[in-house]
Amino acid sequence: MQDLTGKVILITGASSGIGLATAHLVASRGAKVIINFHSNERGAMEAVQLIREKVGDAMAIQADVMKKEEVNSMVEQALSSFGTIDVLVNNAGGGIRQSSFMDMSEELWEETFRLNVNSVLLCSQAVLKHMIPKKNGKIINVSSAAARIGGAGESIHYASTKGAVNTMTLVCPES
Repeated sequence: MQDLTGKVILITGASSGIGLATAHLVASRGAKVIINFHSNERGAMEAVQLIREKVGDAMAIQADVMKKEEVNSMVEQALSSFGTIDVLVNNAGGGIRQSSFMDMSEELWEETFRLNVNSVLLCSQAVLKHMIPKKNGKIINVSSAAARIGGAGESIHYASTKGAVNTMTLVCPES
């Protein structure tokens, strides 16, 4: 596995699940980790404590990644603490709640897109402002097989958002 010593990695939605596992993995490879969380402060603080005790340096930053002002503040806090962001892992997301296509409300459709697509846009833009001038950095977007095979009968909104994330990943001109 790649040595990440000295790299600074920001992971959104990292207080549980895939984001938390990613945080532990990259920390074990020597990276400094910024754990973003929205509401699970306990999970984020436990992760920071464990990483600091076992393998390295970490910090937690609360931010709603669907809100531009909070994303910009998160990035500024990260830069203030670690001086750079070498890798952004856009992991925050989820399937809010299920709904059949015919019963899907416009609000649920839009909320799912804000969480799973707009957050990727906002976080990527905020970090790219610092990566592009130094001509260095990586962005990793976490998606789902649902983007290719569709969601189960009541998850079309989730699958649609992950398809959008895949498209953004493939065609972003700055990548």
